[in-house]
Amino acid sequence: AAVSAVQTLAFGVYLAMNGQIFTPDTVVKNLDKNRFEQKPADAAGRLAPSQIPPDRFTK
Repeated sequence: AAVSAVQTLAFGVYLAMNGQIFTPDTVVKNLDKNRFEQKPADAAGRLAPSQIPPDRFTK
C-alpha cells in the first residue's frame, strides 16, 4: 500500500509508517508510544511547508 500511495506524491523523501505518509520536516518520533506522529503546528498555528496541501501552491 505504501508503494502505491507514494506514487501519487511529488518527487521527494517520505516516511511511510502505520498507514500514514510523512515528510521528514513534519514528523517526530514519540518515544513514549514508540511511533511516528505528525508535528503539531507552531504556537501561531502555522503549518510546515509540506503540511500545506499541494493545490494551495497552484491556485
